[in-house]
Amino acid sequence: MQVSVLASGSRGNAVYVEMDGVRLLLDAGISATRIKKGLAAEGVDASTLDGVLITHEHRDHIAGLVTLSKWYELPIFTRRATIEHMSCRSAIPAERFHAIEGAFRIGDLTIAPFNIPHDAADPVGYRITGSSRCTLATDLGFVTASVQEAIDGADVLVLEANHDP
Repeated sequence: MQVSVLASGSRGNAVYVEMDGVRLLLDAGISATRIKKGLAAEGVDASTLDGVLITHEHRDHIAGLVTLSKWYELPIFTRRATIEHMSCRSAIPAERFHAIEGAFRIGDLTIAPFNIPHDAADPVGYRITGSSRCTLATDLGFVTASVQEAIDGADVLVLEANHDP
């Protein structure tokens, strides 16, 4: 498993996770150029990504999504309400979006979204399970029972906790 935080904080969020041959980008809150360069620094060509998982619709999580989508035609996974509230939704072909509810699979990985407390349409964190388990949760002000359940047993945990209304 490889986990690389490309950016974290109010200026942008993007995390690369590779596990069991599956390459994922979690959030695209920095420019597509910065994402491409950040991945290249990790030895990863952005065109080999298997998908982008979006936690919620705030700009610091989607700023590079339109350009990234144009360059690489990547599938984008997120909750339906998040898609509907994205400011950039109309600039991305509808067929790239994959609305998720419960757990789903990409390759040999199971990706389970879980609710997080944040002021967005339907914000989530992700628990990614394959030969290892990686859990990501952003914009946390506190840990709810569902967040605690998702992070329990994680081999790698990525927490970003700079937001609390």
